[in-house]
Amino acid sequence: MGSGSVKIAVSEYAKKIKADLIVVGSHGHGTMDMLLGSRANAILHYAHCDIWVFKENK
Repeated sequence: MGSGSVKIAVSEYAKKIKADLIVVGSHGHGTMDMLLGSRANAILHYAHCDIWVFKENK
């Protein structure tokens, strides 16, 4: 995929392959991160397509 910002790398790759959906796992630690996760949240706000965020069952 590449290097650099996760949100940019994932989003740009999804755009390149004309993805309709990005699926991301989350294990958030902070306030907003508890809902989404920091990387998932960043991708959510940057991506051009729908995103499905799932949380790990503990």
